Order: sequence, then structure tokens, then C-alpha cells
Amino acid sequence: MIDSLAPAAARRTVAVRLFGPQARLAEADQIAVLLTEGATVAELRAELSAACEPLRASLKSSRIAVDHEYAGDADVIPPGAEVALIGLVSGG
Repeated sequence: MIDSLAPAAARRTVAVRLFGPQARLAEADQIAVLLTEGATVAELRAELSAACEPLRASLKSSRIAVDHEYAGDADVIPPGAEVALIGLVSGG
């Protein structure tokens, strides 16, 4: 039985910075997504995919930076972290 009086999981808004081609696809330099406390980078990717369809194709090949360091899909995004989506760069 589900306890309807139990508090819902705390949620917070995370602003994700975008650059270059991904910013052009999203027509914005950042996207705000709603995450639960303790959300991982993988959960962030899923929310980004739902929030901005034009980014979906590039999300698998992109990296997520949390506080200026690349993060793995299992890493938790701490409250107040600076988050950025880093797309692949080609050229020489």
C-alpha cells in the first residue's frame, strides 16, 4: 500500500549550460531541468532528452561536466553544482 501522506521526493531545478552546435539546436545557451535530490548524470541525460527533442541525437556522444570536471553516468549531481553539456568537437 502506498502511503499518500509520505512526502514526495524533493525536486530541484538544475540549469545545464550548452555550447556551440548544441546551443544552436536548442536555441538557448542553457536548459533548466527538474531533478530529484540525489539524481545521477544518467537521470539528467534522460531529463534533457525529454526537455529538448533537438538534443536527443547528440546526448549519447556528449559528456556532462559537473563543477568543471567530466562526470560519469553514475555520478550524483550535488545541489548547487554548475552543470554543462559538452558536445563532441571535430577538427584539427
